[in-house]
Amino acid sequence: MTHNPLTAYWASLNATMWQKEVVDQREQLSNFARVPPTAIQGLRAPFLQIGGDPMYNVLKQGGFKWECSRPTLNFRKPGLWPYTNDYISHQDCQIQPCPVGEYKGFWTVPMLDMIGDNNAGCAMVDTCTPVPETSDATYNLLLRNFNDQYAGAEANRAPFGIYTHAAWLNGTDDEGTVARKEGYIRFLDYLGTKNDVYIVGISQALEWVKNPTPLDQIPSSNLFKNPTRPNNCPTIYNCRYAPEQTPFPTERYMSLCAPCPPMYPWIGNPLGRP
Repeated sequence: MTHNPLTAYWASLNATMWQKEVVDQREQLSNFARVPPTAIQGLRAPFLQIGGDPMYNVLKQGGFKWECSRPTLNFRKPGLWPYTNDYISHQDCQIQPCPVGEYKGFWTVPMLDMIGDNNAGCAMVDTCTPVPETSDATYNLLLRNFNDQYAGAEANRAPFGIYTHAAWLNGTDDEGTVARKEGYIRFLDYLGTKNDVYIVGISQALEWVKNPTPLDQIPSSNLFKNPTRPNNCPTIYNCRYAPEQTPFPTERYMSLCAPCPPMYPWIGNPLGRP
């Protein structure tokens, strides 16, 4: 909820605060963005700074199905498939603290490190260096890493994730973002030529992992189908909050799909009650 920029904050967070940060935010999204709670199934820890067992305990007890915050370099070739935490994980722990307990039925979706042009690992593609500034460089970066999982000598076709921030693709031409977006779209177009590749979200991918379906049966199944979603936000409410209505020294603005609550919604008061 707070997206606190200090990684030490997340690393040392106790279960009570993880509850307020994560479970309460799901309630927030349900109330103010009209996102069904059942559609919010997983989480990525801010800045990939996971919180070990307190975080995993809260996610499992809170009804979340998965988390995707743990990069792996040791298990990128062959790729480590998503796994349940029924037993203690043997995945490498790049960012501590990692959980050491068992969480039956709760999934970890490993972030298979990409390799940048400098041969260094990067869990998020926007952290790969040097930053690609042309369409070709972007396309080649994505294609090379995709093939490590899809067609390489050690490929086992573990799910290949492209994790980034919107700023890497959206911006002005002098930032290279226009060229990167072109390269990214070229890469997606290339994937579209493969009859055995699907571009899906994590929850959809996990449904296949739980129940592997032969390729020729996927079109007739409900896997990877995107149902028509109703417009749950027909009216947008623009809300202004004076400093005395917030925990901050300055005013705040926000746009909601529901009427403006009396107080600025924040940690400890996720619904903005008076």
